[in-house]
Amino acid sequence: MGRRGNGEGTIYKRKDGKWTAQITVDIDEITGKVIRKTFYGKQRREVAEKLTTFLSQKENFLTNGKHMKLKEWFPLWLNTYNQNVAFSTYDDYESKIYLHILPALGEIELCELKPLMIQKLYNEKAVSGRVDGREGGLSRCSIRYIHVVLRAVLEQEKREGYLTVNPADAVKLPKSVNDDTLKRKVLTREEQLQFFEKCRQEKLFPLFVFAMLTGCREGEILALK
Repeated sequence: MGRRGNGEGTIYKRKDGKWTAQITVDIDEITGKVIRKTFYGKQRREVAEKLTTFLSQKENFLTNGKHMKLKEWFPLWLNTYNQNVAFSTYDDYESKIYLHILPALGEIELCELKPLMIQKLYNEKAVSGRVDGREGGLSRCSIRYIHVVLRAVLEQEKREGYLTVNPADAVKLPKSVNDDTLKRKVLTREEQLQFFEKCRQEKLFPLFVFAMLTGCREGEILALK
């Protein structure tokens, strides 16, 4: 375990290979317990940079938080308030923030962020929001996830007292122009019997019957033994 000086935090590698940085920020006046902030990463340099960013931004945030730009507050929120989430969840938050939110809104001060700006971002993501090199927009589900992350970040800022309202609350999620959600058609009784008759000789016939009669999802059925 590598340690730093007092007030500069501790960096160590966990048994699962993940790097962790911790810093003591306060003492609970009631319980007397030490309150720490924790940062996670895949490499030591990664968590060291997160820790350095937190230390450099902490005082500025406490004195003038509402004027912080989103690109300054979002990483601080990500590395401070999510120490207990799963690594996969952390990675999802990080990708939504750095790939979708900050490129469009990063230079805006928190106190200047308006619902119209967020709505414009979502509308653009619905039309041409893919970042995998392919053309087209994000699905409504993906846009909703971006909204969940963005709203959570701003809600914390509201709790801190730097926002009176959460601008994400006034936004409506657009429907993606590429939303290819299938319109499901329920088979009639006659159609079900025809289906059973056609596949009766198939090896997976019992599985088809079970799926048809129970309505279980694919993942639930395939997990059965």
